[in-house]
Amino acid sequence: SLGELPSIARQMSSSQGSSADNVPEENKDAKPEDPGKKPLIFGLSIRRCVMILLVIQNACQMVSMRYSRVVSTGGVQYLPSTAVVASECLKLFVCLCIITYEHRGKTLNFLNEKVVVDWQDTLKVTVPALVYTIQN
Repeated sequence: SLGELPSIARQMSSSQGSSADNVPEENKDAKPEDPGKKPLIFGLSIRRCVMILLVIQNACQMVSMRYSRVVSTGGVQYLPSTAVVASECLKLFVCLCIITYEHRGKTLNFLNEKVVVDWQDTLKVTVPALVYTIQN
């Protein structure tokens, strides 16, 4: 009879294991996250944002070094290589602070795993770093 149709429909939907029935009521309207979607910053991927920031940082470093050497007429001038080494030490310090913050208490284990255990990746980065050091 027509009165039994709603109960038959409920039985069919529960026997098929509808995923909508298993979701709590407050989460039914939530959209599932797309696992292939990458996080964006100002509409750009994180990789592009990092590249833009690195370009800006390196340009500012070179311009400020050039300006400071031209403006300072009195006194002893510094070597540009000293400024580059100081800048790299500052970057290393900031990176270590970020790693320490992210891996609270496991910083040495993380560094050991990424630098010593994955030595092939370390070697891939070491060669350009040495070339950069020699160039500057």
